[in-house]
Amino acid sequence: MTVDIRPGGLGTESVGALIDAHLAYSEANSPPTSIFSLGPDALTRVTAFWAGWDGETAVGMIALNMLDDRRGEVKSMHVLPQHRGTGLADRLVDTLVADARARGVTHLMLETGAKDAYAPARAFYARHGFTLRGPFGPYEDDPWSAFMERALT
Repeated sequence: MTVDIRPGGLGTESVGALIDAHLAYSEANSPPTSIFSLGPDALTRVTAFWAGWDGETAVGMIALNMLDDRRGEVKSMHVLPQHRGTGLADRLVDTLVADARARGVTHLMLETGAKDAYAPARAFYARHGFTLRGPFGPYEDDPWSAFMERALT
């Protein structure tokens, strides 16, 4: 079955379960003071949100939050384990990048974990042109966090 990427879906039970899985991963791999994952209420305030749907089940998600007129932040990227390696994560990032470009975004940034559990995420983002950088926006230097950026030119 093909996974369909669609905007929205935050009020659904299936996206709620996906958000819960994302938050559980963060809580299992980072101390509470170093968790910046967004819950359902905070996700209603981001600029854009997309979910990947396998039939009636949300299996992946990603959000764009604008920091200012030209800089956006990737938030809440998560794909369920059984759908990793299928290209869904690539498609979610490509969807976000296309939307960001249409909005005139020149730089995308993100915060992810710095410890071993997040090594696959950092490698994934590096394959998509993100490079390490220092803290930005509301973040402070934190040994549990890795910060990355990609220019959209």
